[in-house]
Amino acid sequence: MTRHYTVQPGDRLVDIASAHGVDDWRDIVKANPSVIIGGDPRTMQPGNILHIPDADVVEPPVEPPVEPPVVVEPFPPNAIHVTDTASLAAAVAANPAGSVFALEAGSYAGKLPLKAGNDYWGDPDPNNLTIFNGPGQSVVGGHFIKSNLDGVKLRNLTIKNYGPDVSNHNGSVIQCHTGVQGTDWLMENVELSHTANNLLGWSNGWTVRDSYLHHAGRFAVHGGGGGAEKLMVDTEWAYCGVTHDGISSVSSSDRGGCKFAVTKNIRLVRPHVHDSYMGVWFDIANESGQIDDANIHDIERVGIDIEVSYGPFLINNPVLRNVGYKPQSGEAANNWALPPAILATLTPNVTVNNADIDGADQGMISHQWRHPQIQDNPPTSFIDRSRLGCQNVIFNGGIVKNVTGFNSALRDPHNTVSYSAGQTGSQQPNVLPTENVHWNNVTFDADAIYRSALHID
Repeated sequence: MTRHYTVQPGDRLVDIASAHGVDDWRDIVKANPSVIIGGDPRTMQPGNILHIPDADVVEPPVEPPVEPPVVVEPFPPNAIHVTDTASLAAAVAANPAGSVFALEAGSYAGKLPLKAGNDYWGDPDPNNLTIFNGPGQSVVGGHFIKSNLDGVKLRNLTIKNYGPDVSNHNGSVIQCHTGVQGTDWLMENVELSHTANNLLGWSNGWTVRDSYLHHAGRFAVHGGGGGAEKLMVDTEWAYCGVTHDGISSVSSSDRGGCKFAVTKNIRLVRPHVHDSYMGVWFDIANESGQIDDANIHDIERVGIDIEVSYGPFLINNPVLRNVGYKPQSGEAANNWALPPAILATLTPNVTVNNADIDGADQGMISHQWRHPQIQDNPPTSFIDRSRLGCQNVIFNGGIVKNVTGFNSALRDPHNTVSYSAGQTGSQQPNVLPTENVHWNNVTFDADAIYRSALHID
């Protein structure tokens, strides 16, 4: 509605605006350009009729529409729901390979029935677990899975207290390697724990994500027997190869976080390895591997060990704390063989970028020594590997500090060979010397550095 006001003698625009509920008197000026000439209030005269703009109206705040809560179903819509051990077995038997199963939260017993390509979903709620062999279940005296089927997927499962045969070096709670070779599996948000042997033996094409593997008498992950194109992301291994929480370590030194042998293209992204005998171990005839952003701490022996393999190996941004702190029987404090944080032995083409080492018997080592599996009249493949030497090993950036063992930070013996009892020099394999080892912009907090055959830039 249009409002008008007749100017009276002595009127001020500020008073007119206030009387009519107009917050700013300049709004009246803007509404009356023919009366208030040039915007100058002094041109306003008594008797002039002013158009009064509408008073400012404070609009009530507009509430956003209330969206209905989004309900995230824990299982795929096509999943076949099961609630206990019996219904799971019946459902797997009745449905074709490649089916999807929703395992409702609760306790299940025994082993997982399988068909190729099956997709098993547990409840993702950490307070509402789908657990195999959980509270109230006795220890199962064998594998949870031993299979050569391909394409199986395991998600959101907790699997505890399975006891594969300790006398079987490759016995694992989930065993898909060394004779069975189940390939192209996915393991996501899975907890494997408490076994006298290994927790996981994986094969070609496996992917493991966001999982927790802990309390194994031997290894969390055993990759012996071959396999290629394996990926592990954001996975934690702990209390492996040590005695803890009712699990006793095996008596041999062949134990720890993980071990790979005769594999190709292994990639570990943000692995967290701690409180174990070994950290990450590439042992024997591995061809290429990569470790990114590893967090490795409280390891009795070597943090990252690459030996008798082909390369190339790339290690980016590893952080190692309190590694190699437990000498074996007979190892003196100044023994050069004390375990380092990072070790490359008889393996060419290893690159370590930006290692952060704080607390170790030795820091980063590239050396060439007698491997116990290279015996008199060894297999040709072992001789070939031994001849590779430690060539083209590069350490770029990083820091090494609080290193207490022999010669402190690093050592690189030139063509060093250690002899076993009863052997002579003529019986050693014909190995090439350590060559082209470079240390670029590495900071050392140590008193002594053994520099034989080193290039320190």
